[in-house]
This record gives sequence, C-alpha cells and structure tokens, in this order.
Amino acid sequence: MRDYGRSARHHPAPVQALHNRASLRLAQGKPHEALKDLKKAIQLCPNELNLTEAHSRVTRMIGDYGQAVTDLKRIEKKVKNNRHLADRRAAEQARRQWE
Repeated sequence: MRDYGRSARHHPAPVQALHNRASLRLAQGKPHEALKDLKKAIQLCPNELNLTEAHSRVTRMIGDYGQAVTDLKRIEKKVKNNRHLADRRAAEQARRQWE
C-alpha cells in the first residue's frame, strides 16, 4: 500500500471519500460498515492519527474496548516517535549551524 503522508489537508480523494462515507454511515446508525471504511482509509494512510482516532471512537461505540485501547496505544506510540524525530532534526540543525 502507498503511504500518503501525515497531513489531513493532503489526503488523496479516495481517503477523504472513505472518511466522509464512514461519518455518514455513523449518522445512519451503521457503525460496523463505518469501521470497514475506516480500516480501508487507515491502510491507505497509516500515519494519519485522525483516522486511527476515529477508528478508536467507533470501536468504543460498538463496545469493543480492547480494540479501542489498542488504537489509542498505537496513536500514543506514533506521537512519541514523531516527537523523537522532531528532536533529532532540531539537534541536527543546531549541529550544522555551529559547524
């Protein structure tokens, strides 16, 4: 699968369509179908935290609390990795500046 990046503004049209369709299905009272759409969207954009958070929210609505906790832990890990990478980039830039 292709990774389309992290920013919600730069989602390709298929991912936005899947996310919108999942929201519509939730409004219609079809959370299981919404989960399928969110899983497809996460496969296209695995680094997008908003999609994983939406998936966690829907699984809590259904009552699958174990999966919801797993999703939240995955989000926490990604945020921690992003902070680590940002700190490394800042240190590298500071080192270059002083050379």
